[in-house]
Amino acid sequence: MKPLTQATRARFILLCERSRDQPLPSSETAELNSLLKDHPELVKTMAESLLIDAELRRDPRLLQEMKTTPQEARGPRNIIPIFALGAAACLFLGLLVFQTLRQAETDKSSPGVAILSKSTNCRWASSTIPTAEGSHVPAGKLELVEGLATIVFDSGAEISLEAPATLEIIDKMNARLISGTLVADVPPTAIGFTIDTKDATITDLGTRFGLSTDEQGKYLVQVIEGLVEVDHKGENNIRQVTEGKSLDRGLLEKKKNPGPSVSEPTRWQPDPAFAQADGWKNVPTSFGKGRDTYVTSDPNQLGKGDEPFFRVKQTTIQPNLVRVGFLAFDISGTDSAGVSEAELILNIEPSDLGFASLVPDSEFTVYGLTDEAADNWSEKDLKWENAPALDPTMVNLKTPEPGKAVPLGKFLVPRGVQRGTRSISGSALADFIRSDTNGTATLIIFRDSDETAKAGLVQAFSSKENAVNPPPILRMKTD
Repeated sequence: MKPLTQATRARFILLCERSRDQPLPSSETAELNSLLKDHPELVKTMAESLLIDAELRRDPRLLQEMKTTPQEARGPRNIIPIFALGAAACLFLGLLVFQTLRQAETDKSSPGVAILSKSTNCRWASSTIPTAEGSHVPAGKLELVEGLATIVFDSGAEISLEAPATLEIIDKMNARLISGTLVADVPPTAIGFTIDTKDATITDLGTRFGLSTDEQGKYLVQVIEGLVEVDHKGENNIRQVTEGKSLDRGLLEKKKNPGPSVSEPTRWQPDPAFAQADGWKNVPTSFGKGRDTYVTSDPNQLGKGDEPFFRVKQTTIQPNLVRVGFLAFDISGTDSAGVSEAELILNIEPSDLGFASLVPDSEFTVYGLTDEAADNWSEKDLKWENAPALDPTMVNLKTPEPGKAVPLGKFLVPRGVQRGTRSISGSALADFIRSDTNGTATLIIFRDSDETAKAGLVQAFSSKENAVNPPPILRMKTD
């Protein structure tokens, strides 16, 4: 048991005081939990304060009596702020006490088998074990709704769980992926570490691999380094998957051909082009001669203008897999010379390619095509060799060809985030639209951030073919 110092007590009181005014951030909530767990006397102090607060709320005369009682008769001064906690804060702290006591009992009956070592932009759902960063967790279920979480098993195996995903921790050498995606790193000390899905068991032979599965049993195994064995339940042969190879049992095919939905309507989509009362006009890529697609640095790959998203990626590890997004907006019906403000809005989509744990926070730059002679590009025929402002002989694949495009703005997608909205705005974008002379504005999107290993995530954004999220929208305000 750690000694309780005056500084620790003061920090405890400060956290309690701060929780009275507003919810604590997750890091401070974890710190308060840790203080309560390490110092049982603080749990007792808090329990007594909760009891006193309940009495005060039941009988207000006690509060007046405490105010008029001399300081010496009220006990230690540093306890008074806790007695003054409001009902909302007391409820919050009471839940912390309950959680701490429950965790203490859990630790006695279910020893930890893994550490939740890191959580990035995480939001959790109905997990049965602690989700605070740094927790030594027992067997149980983790349900990650948003973000990226790293779990280090006592065997040394490490799993990066990518939302949305549900993982069951069984023991230090076994886990079960119920649905979602993960990347596993297994050192020599943990060779034989296994991950179950509904229909298969994947045994790691000292490697790094990615795994995706759904609740129906379809799965995809992709080996980044080393070797894994895949035992499909009900089959007699065990298949080995080597570095750079993958094994798909229906997952990719399902995602490519999801079939029509008969029970759920499609989401709201913007009108082809519409003006708002405050002078703003919204133009999506689905309007008029608008287009959206992407090209890959592999010269054999054509544009993908018929997909529900366009993909963007930067990689120096596999230079033939760089992806660049292209958007064209039909602004022929807009008084472009009179535009005073402008904004580009994009919706992030899960791309189903690569792993988020192998990519850092990702910065993107949006460029405007100044070479108007190249504005008439085609979605179906576009490829790296003929894409506007892309020189196939370029060594630097992070920017367009000099003199043919100008930077308009940047946006950031934090590590592990695969949903949400991003936008750019400002004078550079408005200036670019005002300079238009042919009624078409072409924007080019590069990712500046590199991947940290092969098979890093390919970011995606909804296109005009997307039936769930709106396509890219260019908003313009005229005076």
